[in-house]
Amino acid sequence: MKKSLLLCCIMAAFVFAGCAKAPASISVSPSSKELTEGETADFTATVLPENAKYSAITWTSSDKAVAMVEGGHVMAVGAGKATITASTEGVSGTAQVTVKAKLIPVGGITLDKTNLELTEEDEATLVATVTPDNATDKNVTWSSSDQTVASVDQTGKVKALKPGTATITAKAGDAEAKCQVTVKQKIIPVTSISMDITSKTIDIGETVQINAQALPDNATDKTITWSTSDANIASVDKTGLVKGIAPGTAIITAKSGDVKATCEIKVNKPDVTGIRIDNPVSELPVGGTIQLKYTVSPQNAAAYAELTFRSTAENVASVSQTGLVTALKEGDTQIVVQAESGVYAVMNLKVFTPVESFIENDHLYKVKPGTTEVSLEANYDGYQYGGSVIISSTVVHNGVTYSVTEINNLYNYLKASTITLEEGIQRINNNSLNGLNAEYLHLPASLVFFPTNAEGLRQSPNMLAVYVSSDNPYYYTYDRCLYRRDSLIAVPQGIEGSVTVKDGTKTIPRWVFRESKCRVVNIPASVRFVGNSFMNYCKNIADIYVHWSAEELNSIVFEQSQFPYNVKDYFFNGLIYSNITIHVPQGTVDKYKAHQVWGLIPNITDN
Repeated sequence: MKKSLLLCCIMAAFVFAGCAKAPASISVSPSSKELTEGETADFTATVLPENAKYSAITWTSSDKAVAMVEGGHVMAVGAGKATITASTEGVSGTAQVTVKAKLIPVGGITLDKTNLELTEEDEATLVATVTPDNATDKNVTWSSSDQTVASVDQTGKVKALKPGTATITAKAGDAEAKCQVTVKQKIIPVTSISMDITSKTIDIGETVQINAQALPDNATDKTITWSTSDANIASVDKTGLVKGIAPGTAIITAKSGDVKATCEIKVNKPDVTGIRIDNPVSELPVGGTIQLKYTVSPQNAAAYAELTFRSTAENVASVSQTGLVTALKEGDTQIVVQAESGVYAVMNLKVFTPVESFIENDHLYKVKPGTTEVSLEANYDGYQYGGSVIISSTVVHNGVTYSVTEINNLYNYLKASTITLEEGIQRINNNSLNGLNAEYLHLPASLVFFPTNAEGLRQSPNMLAVYVSSDNPYYYTYDRCLYRRDSLIAVPQGIEGSVTVKDGTKTIPRWVFRESKCRVVNIPASVRFVGNSFMNYCKNIADIYVHWSAEELNSIVFEQSQFPYNVKDYFFNGLIYSNITIHVPQGTVDKYKAHQVWGLIPNITDN
């Protein structure tokens, strides 16, 4: 029985052993897998045949730096590829794992400089820092806002190209950083100045152009400034034009930056080529003097001319080195003015014994002591003259020529129709022309004095006009009357019509219309002073036109020297009041009637 049971067990064991098989293959699922760093995945291994007998399955990775496996559980470690193997009983199966790097975005980017100043042709490298350090893509791209001003390569090297500004941008991912680049002009200094003239001699008033050039040609600032060491000797303008001013030497400097160049200018003293004595006299009385006046040519030589004066007969007349001639005794001499160049001028001089007065051609002349100037004092035979009479400005007596500079009396020229005073006569003194029966009086440009207050033409009832040379700087004629600047000087008594006082006249002196035959007088509002007796004995006067407003009338000065005497005796004496009408501006009649002068005339009406 026991033997039978044992036999049965052995036989069963053989039967079971005959049914179990060894593993033939292993299949791993999935066969391939993509993972990202840090991800995991589970793989399964299937042993075939299904009834294969094995003890355990072993899992391995071909690259643990890429993927690690334990019991079919795979963990992605680093980017790359790895083979996962499952093995048992001498058989194995594999699966492929591809691990991709985990994407870490760029968080920011910074530059080591945010502002950069460069000079043309300079270079500088910007350094970019990308964060975080483990960002997946830390690649930086570079760009410039203006490649003509500053360029940048992909290493961050910036090159300055021309003056201006440009923005350099560094970009990583979605982050960017900027640097403002300012490019300054490259300064190329001036190293020398070329000057076409380094020395020159010129005359006073002469000019010379100096041309200068700053080098090198490509210097940044080639501006040249000019200066002179002595502007009183030679001047220079901003273009380098030099002008001689006075004798001497001056250094002209051209400057650019710190570089200078100079030119020596010597200014010559000009030679005198001519001398003219401007006030020569041919005669001079003993004891008389004359200060010579002269003109040196050319004009630029005058200030530097060294002249000498001498008399050929020093016992007859002496001359100082300032040109003062003194007559010593009767005789003849020559006064010589000579320049260093040898040029000279001569004045022939006769010295004579002086007289106090003399008569020539029935005229009495009085001599001004020490001179050959005389005044015409009287005419003893005026009734013989007729027509036009010319009063000469010279008279010869005993061989000496005298200059007539003043008129003191022409009273007896009663019959002359026109009287002309020659050029050279300077003064007509008070009452010297009173009583003239002439119609026209012509005055010279040389006249400097004519009496006012009718003291020049009183008792000249036929005088129609006074004319003055247009070259006279003091006197002029307007409407036949004589004026000096803004003052009426003389009204010819023979004018029978109207007299219009020139607009702009400020003064009507006393007696100026006295005994005038005029019928109408027009006085402008410009007049500010009226002398007393200004219309005495104007018996023909009928109309007087005045133009002062009521306010202006109060500011007009009527000469008060005769007040508080009878006003009418000193303004309108000898007039027939009833024949006179005063014409005044509209609305001022009452004001004029209340006036102490105009109110004397009963007939006052609006213009």
